[in-house]
Amino acid sequence: MADPFHLRRNVVTSVIAFAATIAVTFISYRLVVLHGGLGAVGLWSNLMAWIFIIRLGDVGMANAAVRFAAALDPAQEPEQVRRHIDTAFIMNAALFLLLTGAGWALYAANLRHIVPGSDAEVEIARAILPLLFAGFLLQNLSGLALGALRAIHRGYVAAWLSVAGTVLQLVVVVPLVGKIGLAALAWGQIAQFGLMLLGGWGGFLWGMHQITGRTGPLLPVQASLSVLREMLGFSVKAQVANLLNGFFEPVAKILLGRFGGLDLLGLFELAYKLIALPRNAVVSGVQASVPALTRLMASDLDAARHLYQRMLRRSLALTTLVLGTVVLASPLVSWLWLGHLEPKLSLFAALLAVGFLLNGLGAPAFVLGMASGRMRGNIQSAALALGVMTLCLGAAGIAGLDWSMVAGVAVGLGAAGLYIKRVNEKLLSERSK
Repeated sequence: MADPFHLRRNVVTSVIAFAATIAVTFISYRLVVLHGGLGAVGLWSNLMAWIFIIRLGDVGMANAAVRFAAALDPAQEPEQVRRHIDTAFIMNAALFLLLTGAGWALYAANLRHIVPGSDAEVEIARAILPLLFAGFLLQNLSGLALGALRAIHRGYVAAWLSVAGTVLQLVVVVPLVGKIGLAALAWGQIAQFGLMLLGGWGGFLWGMHQITGRTGPLLPVQASLSVLREMLGFSVKAQVANLLNGFFEPVAKILLGRFGGLDLLGLFELAYKLIALPRNAVVSGVQASVPALTRLMASDLDAARHLYQRMLRRSLALTTLVLGTVVLASPLVSWLWLGHLEPKLSLFAALLAVGFLLNGLGAPAFVLGMASGRMRGNIQSAALALGVMTLCLGAAGIAGLDWSMVAGVAVGLGAAGLYIKRVNEKLLSERSK
C-alpha cells in the first residue's frame, strides 16, 4: 500500500544521515587530536557550548512550522503550507541575524571569562569566533529549510542533503586542519550548512511543484501576521522544552571545563560524541515520525497508539544494541582516536551509555508531546534533566571526582527519560483538545 507520509523512507534516510555525521565527527576529531591534542578538542567543545547559549533568544519557529505545515494537506492547501513556511523563514532570518551580531559582540568582549585556558588558547578562540557565529547563523537557517521538506513529508530528501553537507564538511576539514587548526572545523561547518540551506530551500520548492503542479514564489514572500501569531502560541511552549533539552549538553560541558580544565573536557567531548551520536542516529528515526504522528493524533488515535508502540519497541532494541556495541568497542576507539588506550574514555562512555539508554525510553514519548502540541511533560522532563545534572555534576566537581561528574550527567539523562515516558503516554488515552 502506498505510504503518503513516506514514513519508512524518512526514517531510514534520517538514520543514514546521522551515520554520516558519526563518520565525519570521528575523522575530524582524530585530526584535531593529532594536530592539537585533547586541549584543542576541549577548546572547540567549550566554544560550541557557549555559542549554543545564544539560542536563548530563539522562539522556536522551525519546529512550529514543521508541526503546523505537516498537519495540512500540501495538495489541497498549498497556499497555507507556504504561508507557514515563509513566515517562519522570515522570522528566523531576522531573529538569528540579530542574535548572531549581539552574541559575537558580547562574547568577543568577554572571551577571557569564557575560555578556561591559556592566553594562547584565548587568542585561538578570538580568531575563529566570527567563523563560529557565521556557522551558527547558517545552521539555524538550514534547519528551517530542511524542516520545510519534512513538513511536506520529504524528510528523506532532507536526510540526503544532510549527508551531502557532512561529506562537504569533511572535504574542507581534512586538507585544512593541519594548516589552520580549529578554523578548519569552522570553515567546514560554514560549507556544510550553506549547502544544506540552498539545497533544502530548492528541494522544498521542487517538492511543492511536484505535489501541486504549480511553481510558487522562489523567495519566502508569503508571510502572514495571523499565521505568525498562530505559530507563536505553540512555538514558545515547544521552545521552552527544546531549549531546556538543548542546554543540557552545553551546560554540562561548561561546568566540566570549569572544574576539570580543557583536557578533561576534551576527553568528555570524545566520550559524549562516541555515545550520543550513535544513539541520536536511532532517535532521528523516531523524530522522523513527527509529521505522520501529528496527522494521526488528530485523525486516528488508534493508529497513533500502534505507531507509538512500534516506535518504542524498535528504538529500545536498537538503542540497547548500538550502545552496547559502542561501549565494548570503546578501547579500540580510544586507540584510533588518541593513539593509545585511555581507560577514562571507556569509563566515561559506559556511564553515559547507561544514562542514554534510560533516556531513550522516553524518546518516543517526547515525540508524542511535539505531535500533540501538549508540551507540559516535555518541559518538565527537560527541566528535571538539567536540574539533576547541574546539582550532581556541581557537587562532584567541587569534590574533584572526574568520574562522578560524568555520572552526574548520566543520572540527569536517565531521570528525564523515565519521567517523560510516564507522563506523556497518558496523551494516547486522551483525545486532542
